[in-house]
Amino acid sequence: MSDLVKTARALLVASSDVTAIVGSRVSALYREEGDALPSIVIEVDSVEPDLATGLSGVAKMIRGDLTITCFAETLSTCVDLAQKSAAALGGQRGSNADGKNYAVAASISTDSVEAALSGGSSGPVSLLVESEIYLDC
Repeated sequence: MSDLVKTARALLVASSDVTAIVGSRVSALYREEGDALPSIVIEVDSVEPDLATGLSGVAKMIRGDLTITCFAETLSTCVDLAQKSAAALGGQRGSNADGKNYAVAASISTDSVEAALSGGSSGPVSLLVESEIYLDC
């Protein structure tokens, strides 16, 4: 699991609002079909060095785009989970378990909300929380 995913997962499982809904069902990359819902899957979309370089020209940070997919049986539970996940991630800064500093921004994908609303009322439903993490190298 990458440092970016570990950092995002740690923030999500540290949120009692999130874990009240999903328990420990926060995973990286995928969940097996048929696993219990609600759950969260964290995927890395892209990673690149940030332009914050030192005198040596070496990047001091990496920037990662992550997609946090919230799955639930009902739209209302999925919306609640996505809102709480975005709140758990968004605007956070600190140090992760490895002592690397991070800063996170997050928001719910409006495209995924539109798709979920037009997808019918039976589950499972998914909503995306788009997250951007800056992490020390």
